[in-house]
Amino acid sequence: MSLATAVADAAMKSDDALRSVLNEGIRSLGISVKQLAKASDLSLSTMYKLLSGKREPNLRTVRAMIRGLKQVEGIDRPFVAIVASREVLSMIRTASVGFEGKSIAIKEYPVVSVEDAIISAIEAQEDGAGVLVCAPIIAQTAKRLLTIPTVTIQHSEEGLMKAIRIAVGKMV
Repeated sequence: MSLATAVADAAMKSDDALRSVLNEGIRSLGISVKQLAKASDLSLSTMYKLLSGKREPNLRTVRAMIRGLKQVEGIDRPFVAIVASREVLSMIRTASVGFEGKSIAIKEYPVVSVEDAIISAIEAQEDGAGVLVCAPIIAQTAKRLLTIPTVTIQHSEEGLMKAIRIAVGKMV
């Protein structure tokens, strides 16, 4: 789960949970409060007040922080999500694919069961995937559950790379 998603979940629980997740997340990302404030388009004073509990966040502020975290985490740009077994994922030889002069990131979601695959497909969409590449066994279910395009993998390295190219074409 991305930090942006964790912050959204925490905001729904309580201000204390939001503060805790945000403080922990800033440390884990290795960024400064100033960097997050800038990425979120919030004043440094507002960020410090939120993090110290001297101010309660409003919805606009929480949205701004989530957008800022997505930018810092690099998930504000769509990516190709590949939900597959480790065997299939081991065939991927690159972390991104070029398309029309752009570099599109590839993010792997290793799974061991159909249930894992469905949960990972939903998680990929929540993480900001622009398109999902998955095995035929979950493709129809994913198409019904997700709002992003879904492309089916053919079980070979050539088939996988072809599916990634098709996926990027659908995303861009």
